[in-house]
Amino acid sequence: QLDNTARVARTKRDIARLLTELRAREIAAAEAAAGGEA
Repeated sequence: QLDNTARVARTKRDIARLLTELRAREIAAAEAAAGGEA
């Protein structure tokens, strides 16, 4: 039971890390598309 709980928590962190990376790339792409006008 404890092992399963730990695995769920670790998976949630992994998902959050992936979402953060995707968001960072999205922001970088938007800034590049803006051509540095901002």
